[in-house]
Amino acid sequence: MPDDYYLNVLNKYNELAREPSYPTSAVPLLELGDGHYYLYQNESGKVLQWAAPNGGIVKTLDQDLETFLGNALFTP
Repeated sequence: MPDDYYLNVLNKYNELAREPSYPTSAVPLLELGDGHYYLYQNESGKVLQWAAPNGGIVKTLDQDLETFLGNALFTP
């Protein structure tokens, strides 16, 4: 994937990880708009809703990654 491609997860991670409140070992999953994102935190295995700038973790979802992705991709 080209380095400047808008779907490049590494580019989005590098952008978001500069925020002081960005959780360690988290990977961006989905942008919700208005500075909100769903992240997967590798250490805990949890899906988080996180807000930038300086919003921090809004909530921790009670779903594993597989369930979250299935719902996000296949539920209208």
